Amino acid sequence: MPSHIYTEGLPEAPTPVPAWGALPLGLYLLVRTREESQTYAPARPTQQQIDTILRPLRPDSLRRYAAGYEAWTGAEGMWIRTNYDAENEEAHQILWNKYVDISQVIGPDSLVLEDEGLFANTDIACILERFPERVTNYSALEDVEWREKRLADFLQMREEAEGETVGTREEELSLSSDDLCETYWMYHAACVVTHAFIEDVEAQGGGGVLHVFLDDCGNVVRQMRVGSNEVDNFDGAWSEGSWKDGWVYPGELGPAYLPGGVRGPPYR
Repeated sequence: MPSHIYTEGLPEAPTPVPAWGALPLGLYLLVRTREESQTYAPARPTQQQIDTILRPLRPDSLRRYAAGYEAWTGAEGMWIRTNYDAENEEAHQILWNKYVDISQVIGPDSLVLEDEGLFANTDIACILERFPERVTNYSALEDVEWREKRLADFLQMREEAEGETVGTREEELSLSSDDLCETYWMYHAACVVTHAFIEDVEAQGGGGVLHVFLDDCGNVVRQMRVGSNEVDNFDGAWSEGSWKDGWVYPGELGPAYLPGGVRGPPYR
């Protein structure tokens, strides 16, 4: 089944496919190719460039969602299937029924990435290479300013409350992932722009679907394996913002948020 919008069984509204070369990712690839070959890249790609550069990256079935679609706000969650072994097809159907049909971890207008040719045995980094718009389309300057203000306000309050006992840079660099989750969970939550449930071989084997939260650069903020009962009606919690309530508890931080990472401590 190609990538599609989850509609709870209703017909999906038609979504136009952008012209070749109209999307930023396509333009970037054309410019990079021009720089490498030292040739001129026309404003409209040639048929050869379409066939050899743009089309192999992603077909129309995926490109149609890159510019957004009529009901898309940019914040809806995703369901991504990465394992397509024939012997696991029944397990796939069971997971879909438990998580989507019953627990409603995603809702109407969420994007379902299910394409063996594009996503088999890939990780979230490879998926975002094909579909960076899922995080870049939702980035806005005011969101960045708000996120950084949340961190600055927290650091100021912490310094005022703890005074000379506040941790040093060296101590912050030695904090564990659990300590960072408990201390900076509000900042971490503020960095999230979208989330995805990944149905991989471990999930199909009973290990729980991987729930990944992403920031506006595609970095993993936090991820964890979850059972369907742990994320019951998550789509509703996501829409209301109440999903953040559980972030005071430890979780597995992405590398960017660990000590020394691009968004990790020390913060002063």
